[in-house]
Amino acid sequence: MGGLRCALRYIRQDRMKKVLVTAALLSICSNIFALGEEKNELLFEKAKILADQGNAEAQFIVGAMYSVGDGVSQDVTRAVRWLQLSAKQEVVAAHRTLGTMYALGYGGAQSNILAFAWFAIGAALGDEVAAEFRDAAVNTLSTAEREIATNLALKCYRSDYETCTPE
Repeated sequence: MGGLRCALRYIRQDRMKKVLVTAALLSICSNIFALGEEKNELLFEKAKILADQGNAEAQFIVGAMYSVGDGVSQDVTRAVRWLQLSAKQEVVAAHRTLGTMYALGYGGAQSNILAFAWFAIGAALGDEVAAEFRDAAVNTLSTAEREIATNLALKCYRSDYETCTPE
């Protein structure tokens, strides 16, 4: 269903080019689990080309693949970079993924403040799952930390994702 939402969003923007690119990505992604490791490397290469051209969904795929080392060597720094580029274009799955990475300390330091901030942004953009995660994450924060996390989410979003770390 998420793929369909992506496709519909692109239809509203730049019809033909975006629809074709999205259709290609949906086709590639629908086969990801049926493919072997070498095919995942091919998927990464194709997604990376589109990601370099600014395709938001491809940026998400590249970030997700870097985060788990699927089809490419695991590199959390690159994962965060690509996921933030995708988040900047309001791919809500990127917000949720970043929040989850910080909540679990995946590939780096665990941060409930950063997790809450990313979940909050995703929730504000309409992601119901991010809203559930935000609501769960808020219980891990003190009152002072909640204020820091909420301000961080606002600062991150208003800075176009340039300032997304606590001071």
